[in-house]
Amino acid sequence: MTTELQAAVHKLEGYLLAVAALKADGSSFSCCYLGEIPLENALSPLGVFLRIEKDRLQFYPPDTLTLSGLPTSLRQWLCSRRRIYEVDDTKEIDIRLFDGFVEEMNELLGRPEQWMLAGVGRAYLPPIDLGAIWDVYLFSARGHAYAVHCSWDS
Repeated sequence: MTTELQAAVHKLEGYLLAVAALKADGSSFSCCYLGEIPLENALSPLGVFLRIEKDRLQFYPPDTLTLSGLPTSLRQWLCSRRRIYEVDDTKEIDIRLFDGFVEEMNELLGRPEQWMLAGVGRAYLPPIDLGAIWDVYLFSARGHAYAVHCSWDS
């Protein structure tokens, strides 16, 4: 990975950390570079990143895409609180947060050409650091594959 790509991934990672802090609901997010590979070949490096055997991982059809080109469920991860700490704190996070993430990603890595959702079967018990609820979104941009890991744990 070039230093330019490494810096871009770290910048997105910082953006996602800020989103998690703003949500303050137990959500955590991370972004990783999987390589200059087709998205279909990304399960092996994803398994290394998640510390899961690659043969346990599988692709799932992506959900519907938003107008900005990102999966609808990723928007929900970034903008909806999963646990409300205070009664008055029931509003969604400002949608501009999601729009800002889209702009950052497009500027730093290029507009994603393809999205996939990856996961494991229901019978699998993931390592504790993956979170109680988690999704991994894979995307490709300019011939490189990336992953966004979203998790929640109270």
